[in-house]
Amino acid sequence: MSINLLQLIELFMAALAISFVTSQGGISGAYLLLPIQSYILSTANPVISSTNLLYNIISIPLSIHEYLRERRIAAPFTLILVIGASAGAVVGTWLRGHYLTGGYAFSYFMSAVLLALAMEIILSNALLIRRVHTYETVVRCSRDKTSLVIITNKGNTYRVNTILLMVITLLVGIVSGTYGIGGASILSPVLMGPMGLPAYIISGPTLMVTLMVSLIGVLSYAYLGYPPDVINGLSMGLGGLIGIYLGTITQRRLPERHIRLTVAVATAIMGIYTILHVSRI
Repeated sequence: MSINLLQLIELFMAALAISFVTSQGGISGAYLLLPIQSYILSTANPVISSTNLLYNIISIPLSIHEYLRERRIAAPFTLILVIGASAGAVVGTWLRGHYLTGGYAFSYFMSAVLLALAMEIILSNALLIRRVHTYETVVRCSRDKTSLVIITNKGNTYRVNTILLMVITLLVGIVSGTYGIGGASILSPVLMGPMGLPAYIISGPTLMVTLMVSLIGVLSYAYLGYPPDVINGLSMGLGGLIGIYLGTITQRRLPERHIRLTVAVATAIMGIYTILHVSRI
């Protein structure tokens, strides 16, 4: 997929701006970059999905290092997320390569996912608007029969059903593998919404999930004959590397309500934008 310098700059700037906003909610921004990539390059070929995953691989590691340094990644919790989402991603990649290769079908699928995400995040904000968390870190994460128990430095205790968490992450992996994203954009609203976990706790683990799913996705797409466009991936990845890192160090200074609403608005705008332009992609 050949592109010109202007397109490279457009991809870089889009990745920088989007990742800065969405990373504060533990989301890399790949789900918003995919329709932008389709629009700029005028294609919906599966290569853009694998390129989107390459963007995640390049842009996320620096921010994960920061989360690890701040002790904000609980190992047992993160492990469950990674295993479930990775298994689902393999299935999703297969679906994309065999049944959603056409631009028209994939464009409608892309629009449906974005609009569903927008509704999910907005409803999560509406349901939990009265419960606003302040910045907190994980002190201990342990198993208790069928649940994970997370204790924070604020003295708060959160319980998460491990079986339900595994099922959710498996489904998230299938959708994200098909769409060409790491899955955090779907997983984060679920964890912050129905499961009631604060953004400060889930951001690191969901970005870790995104990184692992993206690695599996790139290899799977390459095996199916759709390797990523390295130049486009590097351009977006470098923009995302800067944006996600800035978002990571900014997040702890922002109220959680602001983080939730910012991600919700960005997702809603892109969902509407995509559905309006779906016939042109």
